[in-house]
Amino acid sequence: MWPKSSHREAMKTEIKILYGFQNCIGIIDGTIVILDKRPSYYGDSYWCRKQCYSVNVQVVCDHNARITYLVGDWPGSVHDNRAWRNCRLFVNAEGYFNFEVGEYLLGM
Repeated sequence: MWPKSSHREAMKTEIKILYGFQNCIGIIDGTIVILDKRPSYYGDSYWCRKQCYSVNVQVVCDHNARITYLVGDWPGSVHDNRAWRNCRLFVNAEGYFNFEVGEYLLGM
Protein backbone atom coordinates (compact mmCIF):
# COMPACT_ATOMS: atom_id res chain seq x y z
CA MET A 1 0.00 0.00 0.00
CA TRP A 2 1.32 3.40 -0.93
CA PRO A 3 2.41 5.27 2.25
CA LYS A 4 0.40 8.17 3.64
CA SER A 5 2.17 11.50 4.13
CA SER A 6 2.97 10.82 7.81
CA HIS A 7 4.74 7.56 6.89
CA ARG A 8 6.56 9.32 4.03
CA GLU A 9 7.84 11.94 6.48
CA ALA A 10 9.20 9.20 8.74
CA MET A 11 10.83 7.50 5.75
CA LYS A 12 12.46 10.74 4.61
CA THR A 13 13.88 11.31 8.08
CA GLU A 14 15.19 7.74 8.48
CA ILE A 15 16.70 7.57 4.98
CA LYS A 16 18.42 10.94 5.48
CA ILE A 17 19.87 9.88 8.85
CA LEU A 18 20.96 6.42 7.72
CA TYR A 19 22.07 7.07 4.14
CA GLY A 20 22.22 10.82 3.55
CA PHE A 21 19.53 11.02 0.84
CA GLN A 22 17.25 13.98 1.56
CA ASN A 23 13.54 13.71 0.58
CA CYS A 24 13.84 10.08 -0.60
CA ILE A 25 10.55 8.23 -0.04
CA GLY A 26 11.52 4.76 -1.19
CA ILE A 27 13.80 2.51 -3.16
CA ILE A 28 12.79 1.11 -6.56
CA ASP A 29 14.21 -1.71 -8.62
CA GLY A 30 13.12 -3.87 -11.48
CA THR A 31 13.55 -7.61 -11.50
CA ILE A 32 12.28 -10.65 -13.32
CA VAL A 33 10.13 -13.45 -12.01
CA ILE A 34 11.00 -16.65 -13.81
CA LEU A 35 8.12 -18.63 -15.28
CA ASP A 36 8.02 -22.42 -15.25
CA LYS A 37 7.09 -22.63 -18.94
CA ARG A 38 6.40 -20.57 -22.05
CA PRO A 39 3.07 -18.71 -21.82
CA SER A 40 0.43 -19.76 -24.33
CA TYR A 41 -0.22 -16.23 -25.61
CA TYR A 42 2.66 -14.13 -26.98
CA GLY A 43 5.09 -16.60 -25.46
CA ASP A 44 8.13 -15.30 -27.35
CA SER A 45 7.82 -11.87 -25.72
CA TYR A 46 8.34 -13.47 -22.30
CA TRP A 47 11.79 -14.77 -23.28
CA CYS A 48 14.29 -12.49 -21.54
CA ARG A 49 17.99 -11.68 -21.80
CA LYS A 50 18.71 -14.21 -19.06
CA GLN A 51 17.57 -16.99 -21.40
CA CYS A 52 14.34 -17.92 -19.65
CA TYR A 53 10.64 -17.06 -19.76
CA SER A 54 9.80 -14.37 -17.23
CA VAL A 55 7.70 -11.38 -16.17
CA ASN A 56 9.24 -7.94 -15.56
CA VAL A 57 8.35 -6.70 -12.06
CA GLN A 58 8.86 -3.21 -10.60
CA VAL A 59 9.11 -3.09 -6.79
CA VAL A 60 9.22 -0.09 -4.45
CA CYS A 61 10.21 -0.62 -0.80
CA ASP A 62 10.33 1.68 2.17
CA HIS A 63 13.34 2.14 4.47
CA ASN A 64 12.42 -1.07 6.33
CA ALA A 65 12.30 -3.17 3.12
CA ARG A 66 8.49 -3.33 3.18
CA ILE A 67 6.91 -3.34 -0.26
CA THR A 68 4.86 -0.20 -0.90
CA TYR A 69 4.26 -0.69 -4.63
CA LEU A 70 4.49 -3.70 -6.92
CA VAL A 71 3.55 -4.14 -10.56
CA GLY A 72 4.26 -7.02 -12.93
CA ASP A 73 2.40 -6.11 -16.11
CA TRP A 74 5.17 -6.60 -18.65
CA PRO A 75 6.77 -9.68 -20.23
CA GLY A 76 10.40 -10.41 -19.40
CA SER A 77 11.73 -9.08 -22.70
CA VAL A 78 10.69 -5.54 -21.76
CA HIS A 79 13.45 -3.28 -20.39
CA ASP A 80 13.01 -1.96 -16.83
CA ASN A 81 12.89 1.63 -18.09
CA ARG A 82 9.96 0.93 -20.42
CA ALA A 83 8.06 -0.87 -17.66
CA TRP A 84 8.77 2.05 -15.30
CA ARG A 85 7.73 4.79 -17.71
CA ASN A 86 4.41 3.04 -18.34
CA CYS A 87 3.47 2.08 -14.78
CA ARG A 88 0.79 3.94 -12.87
CA LEU A 89 3.30 5.19 -10.29
CA PHE A 90 5.33 7.07 -12.92
CA VAL A 91 2.39 8.24 -15.02
CA ASN A 92 0.39 9.55 -12.05
CA ALA A 93 3.04 10.42 -9.44
CA GLU A 94 1.59 13.83 -8.54
CA GLY A 95 -2.02 12.67 -8.66
CA TYR A 96 -2.90 9.36 -7.08
CA PHE A 97 0.47 8.86 -5.38
CA ASN A 98 0.73 12.43 -4.03
CA PHE A 99 4.46 12.99 -4.49
CA GLU A 100 5.33 16.33 -2.96
CA VAL A 101 7.81 18.74 -4.54
CA GLY A 102 11.33 17.36 -4.12
CA GLU A 103 10.29 13.80 -3.15
CA TYR A 104 11.77 10.98 -5.19
CA LEU A 105 12.48 7.26 -5.36
CA LEU A 106 16.05 6.01 -5.33
CA GLY A 107 16.64 3.57 -8.19
CA MET A 108 18.88 0.59 -7.71
